[in-house]
Amino acid sequence: MTQTRWNTTIVCVESLEKKGFTTVANLQMPYAAFAQQLGWGNEYQFKKNNMIFNVFEWLDEAGEFYFDKTEHKLYYFARKNEDLNSAQVIAPELEKIIDIQGRNKENRVHDISFEGLTFAHSDWNLCEVDGSHGRATNQGAMSLKAFAEQDWHGNIYREYDSNPAAVCVSSASGISFVNNSVCHTGNDGLALVNDVQNMVIDGNAIYDTAGTAMLVGHIQHEYIGDKDSGIGRHSEKERYDADTEAICENLNITNNIFKNTSRLFWGNPGVIFHAVYNMNFQYNQIENTPYSGLSLGWGWWNFNGSPDSVVPGKAAIVCKNNKILNNSFFNCITTLGDGGAIYTLSEMPDTVISENYIKSIGTDGIKAAYHIRGIHIDEGTKYVYGERNVIDINPEFACIDCGDWGNKGENTWKHNYSTSSSYTTTETYESGTQIIEPITVSDAKWNDDAQSVIDNAGPGDEYQARFKSLNIAEAENISSIPDTKPNIPLIVGLAVAGALALSGVIAAIVVKRKKKNK
Repeated sequence: MTQTRWNTTIVCVESLEKKGFTTVANLQMPYAAFAQQLGWGNEYQFKKNNMIFNVFEWLDEAGEFYFDKTEHKLYYFARKNEDLNSAQVIAPELEKIIDIQGRNKENRVHDISFEGLTFAHSDWNLCEVDGSHGRATNQGAMSLKAFAEQDWHGNIYREYDSNPAAVCVSSASGISFVNNSVCHTGNDGLALVNDVQNMVIDGNAIYDTAGTAMLVGHIQHEYIGDKDSGIGRHSEKERYDADTEAICENLNITNNIFKNTSRLFWGNPGVIFHAVYNMNFQYNQIENTPYSGLSLGWGWWNFNGSPDSVVPGKAAIVCKNNKILNNSFFNCITTLGDGGAIYTLSEMPDTVISENYIKSIGTDGIKAAYHIRGIHIDEGTKYVYGERNVIDINPEFACIDCGDWGNKGENTWKHNYSTSSSYTTTETYESGTQIIEPITVSDAKWNDDAQSVIDNAGPGDEYQARFKSLNIAEAENISSIPDTKPNIPLIVGLAVAGALALSGVIAAIVVKRKKKNK
């Protein structure tokens, strides 16, 4: 795995061979080739430091393990006081625990409630292409699934696709997901990928996820019904047919906790909304994310319909009438950079981001304040109104980035509180942006109005009591890959979702699959 400013890229090894004092890692093809054709510096960085996983010789600390895929043996270095004779062993096998999938827009799955359930220990073995595996992307929670031109905007992201979540929903209406837990997942937690309408998501705990805790929409939703349309390059490769593709809308997402997210795929935001209409995201808590806490919108300025955009004269509106209100964000952007506790992209009419509480973003390991913001208004973001947010961050960081980040504007920020006085990470502000009555409180001694925002943010007391009863473990911040000693391979003790709880000294376990009845 290699790391860039806001992303990581994973490739897999086919074989090793010794050449003198050097060990040559022959990568699995074709995925490793795919991973080297990304743009914006996100390609697999084979000339820089790599983080290397699953090396038997480096199995030297309690809690680490090594899996011998050839012999089907798992070696485990036991933690203190673990008893192998009474240990519970969980070996995940399902990539999706629940998959709710209607036929099309005229035949949706509808009116189903899930309440008080736990969905745990899902699996994922990375993207598979012709027997090779890896996980590469330019940004966000989608993964590269095919070889294509480096400019992913011109392709309208047709070489990318969503990954499995423990709970997946598509072509559905009237689904309620209340007071459940989704945890220890091999990739994403809850995914509403396409055409989900009138859904209630309330009081859930989604935590310890390898990828994003919750995903809504697909990045190919820039234009709806565009398969074989000739819009952009490779429209024949569009995932959805015209009778099945639709933006998710009318979602009420309240009183949930999203915690310890993106434990393996650091570049995944804690929660990501690629495309959504008429959403209320309110009284939620997002905590412990290596990258941005919440990402809203997709498409940059490249889909605004201007003469130099991908589709001139045809602006794409993937988000509108969404409300991000009364949420709390703690300990976001702990590992990567160039993000925000809240991050936005693309035009999004009638969007409100107000009365949120943002606390403690970034870490001492991230030295470039230029790349950290409380709220990052990135390329193409327009028509956002934000009022009375309280942003308690390092004063070196920008509280709300209203800088000139590529053809955006007409955003208004009124009466926001922050320990930082900076509203830009560029030399100029974006034309059309209004910053009205900003309030800087460098010592975080808030007045009654700001304190009322803090007190009202996040899930209510009854929800917090239930979340506390789950005993959600505090996850340590993920360490970024050091860049001070080039060409020195590293290994980490990988806390895989669904990890094994064993005991004793290093033990070998023979892993066998049972035959399934027809």
